[in-house]
Amino acid sequence: MVNRSTQAWQGSAYFLPCDNEESHRLSLQHEFITRTLSGSLLLLPKSFISNLDSEDTKVLDVGTGNAVWLSDFHSMISSTAQLVGIDIEGRMYPAKYPLQMSFEVGSVLSLPTSWSNSFDLVYQRLLLAGLKISDWPTAISEDFRVLKSGGYVQLVEVDLRNMDVGPNSARLLDTLKKLFAMNNMDLNQADSLPSLVKGAGFVDVQVHDKEWRLHGDSNVLSRENALRGHRGLKGPVVKYGLFSSDAEFDDMMTGVETEWKSTLGKALIIRVITGRKP
Repeated sequence: MVNRSTQAWQGSAYFLPCDNEESHRLSLQHEFITRTLSGSLLLLPKSFISNLDSEDTKVLDVGTGNAVWLSDFHSMISSTAQLVGIDIEGRMYPAKYPLQMSFEVGSVLSLPTSWSNSFDLVYQRLLLAGLKISDWPTAISEDFRVLKSGGYVQLVEVDLRNMDVGPNSARLLDTLKKLFAMNNMDLNQADSLPSLVKGAGFVDVQVHDKEWRLHGDSNVLSRENALRGHRGLKGPVVKYGLFSSDAEFDDMMTGVETEWKSTLGKALIIRVITGRKP
């Protein structure tokens, strides 16, 4: 097995690698998610979005990864807005970036105390494999704390329940459920996020469920991203004894790819939750 670089944040159970290959996958992921959202980076009131194009704007991208979303957002707003990315691992941060963009290494579970009431927008995407069930209330409360009054949060997560269209993909889904359960995580965390957002104090909470597909010949981009992401879990699933060897896992993933290409399954869901801090 080729060893993949992983994060080293103490206490984090984040499964996926942190290397150049993963950075490329995150860029693919951003492209297909943006397409799924009809080209939109934000599903927020138009009046709020228009006000973001200001020199006083501050935006926080939580779990920024390779900062692909932050970079795309930068291209659509004022060059003087302050854009901040934070992640538990900084190895995928861009080598070059605009002057008004900055990066921190840290966790959403303990954002800097100096950031209280600082940001107009907090964007957080796909931390499903990074936060334990007990972490989510803390994370959303931290998002709430660092927002200004009137600021918005946007969370983006996925529902993977319909990805099994054959025996190999059914085994993959079962493996994910077991891996998550062994680490006190919930593969279906997206179900509980709206109530957690309301519980943190947000108002005007909206839920947007968008269908995305990875099955069949016409869904190459989303399928390629999903295959790369799940193949990146080989180390953890073998480590936890869910597969006896790398070869066994690779054989399953070969079968998964064949099933996803040849079988038209049900749509999966990208869930976008937004809320405003009073």
